[in-house]
Formats: sequence, structure tokens, C-alpha cells
Amino acid sequence: MGLAIVSPTIIGVIGVFYGLLVVSLFVPVLAGLYMGRAGSPEALASIGCGVATMIAVQFTTGGRGIFGLTPVLAGLVAASAGFLIVFISRQRTHGPERLV
Repeated sequence: MGLAIVSPTIIGVIGVFYGLLVVSLFVPVLAGLYMGRAGSPEALASIGCGVATMIAVQFTTGGRGIFGLTPVLAGLVAASAGFLIVFISRQRTHGPERLV
């Protein structure tokens, strides 16, 4: 509701809504399809990093973006980074699985 009060047009609200959908679902779904050992921790880290970054960039820059990145693209970069950090750290703690 607060976003509807702040945004001057409904198109801006719809853009933020669909941007949040892209940021929160694109990386976990795509990586889950192509990376065999990806799990829930990676997906949750990706969603958290992506949404937090997109919201932060959206509201701090007024939707203009930062360093040439739109808020959605900055969120996708952060979501990818969050996914990879958790994926790599889980691989190091669990080690490779042996197939018998």
C-alpha cells in the first residue's frame, strides 16, 4: 500500500511488482534446473539478496539505478552472487558425494 502512495502512476507500481518477481524467481529456478546439487539454502539466499538489493537500489536512487544498472539488474547480480556464495560454501563443508 505504501508503494501505491509513493508512486505517481500505476505503471510504476506494476514495474516494481514484476521486477520483484523476476529478481526473486529467475536465478533460483534457472540455477535449480541446471545445477544438480542446488538446494533450498541457495534459493533462499538468492531470493533474500536479490530482493533486498532491488528494493534498496529502487528507493535510494528513485528507480534510476546505480553504476549503469537498473534496480532489477542490480537485484539479479546480487541474487546470482548470493546463490553462488552459498553454493560454493556448502560444497566445501559437505565435500563431494561419492557414488557407490
